Amino acid sequence: MPRVHQVAAARQRYERVPVIDPATGEQKTVAVNRRPGRSGRPVVQRLTTEDRAKPLPPYRCDMCPDPIAVGTPYKYIDIKQQRGGITRRRHVHHPNWQPWEYSSALWARIAQIQAMDVDVSGLEAGGDPAEYVSDIVEAIRELASEKEEGASNIESGFGHETEQSTELREASEQLESWADEFESIAWPDEPEAEEEDCAECGGTGEVEGEPVSCSNCGGLGGVGLDVCSTCDGAGEIVQAESCEECDGTGQITGDEPTEDQLAEWREAVEAEIQSALENAPSL
Repeated sequence: MPRVHQVAAARQRYERVPVIDPATGEQKTVAVNRRPGRSGRPVVQRLTTEDRAKPLPPYRCDMCPDPIAVGTPYKYIDIKQQRGGITRRRHVHHPNWQPWEYSSALWARIAQIQAMDVDVSGLEAGGDPAEYVSDIVEAIRELASEKEEGASNIESGFGHETEQSTELREASEQLESWADEFESIAWPDEPEAEEEDCAECGGTGEVEGEPVSCSNCGGLGGVGLDVCSTCDGAGEIVQAESCEECDGTGQITGDEPTEDQLAEWREAVEAEIQSALENAPSL
């Protein structure tokens, strides 16, 4: 990983111009090596200096990408490339660079896939968990195809299989197997809606029926001079009937799983995805 350098305050930049020797009218040089180069001439460095009349715009953050204002802190990394290198700068409040931001190596590309955001919070009853890994599978197969194509190109160029092409083809096969693993995940079963108290009968299984004449007092409200104890003098009694809404069981099945059930299901689905992500091939 490239070293992350911290700069306390960004400085104003200026265009650099050659330092001219008044005596010769040519750019000044300084020897950097006493030994002559391959041409037989000494190795020198051409001198330049800042031209304060030619200010340059500030660096830009490679993440915002807002300018890095003069006087504000920033950080940077130097990325080596086959020919020279590049420098990337970023405001200090941004996170540091991830491996795939400074390397195109296979291990860095795999790390990028492993860091893909998987948010299953939108998974609802009837949803398919496989939809949440489709982008991951596509990214893996795209990388596998890239390695397979690289192997074919090498073999086409040399006219035969090489050690490098073999390594690329093996990497492609391992990546395809990794993608297959996501497509064969045994997803946890979707929770079924739980039974709950019937709202019609309050879970008792019975509801009030139509009033009928009290059989004890014949609807008179009393037996002789005494108030009827069965209907309490009303002359009518209300009989309980079996609740039609729940068929007398007192329980009904909800329309869909509860939010707690769904949350537990989502957690189990995410655990399966994370397990597959961690099972990336070591390439």
